[in-house]
Amino acid sequence: MTTRKHWTPGNYIEIPVGDNKHCYGVVTLTERLAVVDYCDTEKLNPEEIVSLPILFEVTVMKYGIGKNGWPIAGKVELNDRFKTKPYYYKKDMINGKYNIVDHTWMNEVPATKEECQHLEVAAAWDPCHIEERLNEHYGLQ
Repeated sequence: MTTRKHWTPGNYIEIPVGDNKHCYGVVTLTERLAVVDYCDTEKLNPEEIVSLPILFEVTVMKYGIGKNGWPIAGKVELNDRFKTKPYYYKKDMINGKYNIVDHTWMNEVPATKEECQHLEVAAAWDPCHIEERLNEHYGLQ
């Protein structure tokens, strides 16, 4: 996997959402963004951030963090929850079949819709879509 400077595992960011609140995301061992369950105006320290439950873990477009994206707010010591190698799912738009893929997106196995139900879709999210997802989750404007 190509290393991306801003995507160093342990970097964390503040994601601005509605009502002048923010959420936190932590770069995981596999260079995904683990968004933790927090949404408020109060800033948290790194130990508090890594102790929060993970809402979702997704791949984000490379420009999501850095000069044109969310700035790095700090660095945390990753605990085991941020060192997992997640699975995602893909659905073939032509034949409708499902596959489960690993964190590298290279190893696929056939799956049923039910087996994919609690997995994230294998896609690179745009930062604005993550902000929309969080606003919807927390009922913000």
